Amino acid sequence: MALKPTIYKFTIALSDMNRHIFQTLNVTLAQHPSENIERMMMRVLAYCLNVDTDPNKKLDCRN
Repeated sequence: MALKPTIYKFTIALSDMNRHIFQTLNVTLAQHPSENIERMMMRVLAYCLNVDTDPNKKLDCRN
């Protein structure tokens, strides 16, 4: 039987003064059973660093 992913929900207050981005992000993230917590947090950091500068655009990391 396969292990199920662990679901985490984050509320992130993002303030990037260089790009003038001030947003509150609600992020739901699934941690794969073989993924360690450090790698998952790096994915959260990468997502925050690549947020689009358009505040009216819906944030969605799915392709």
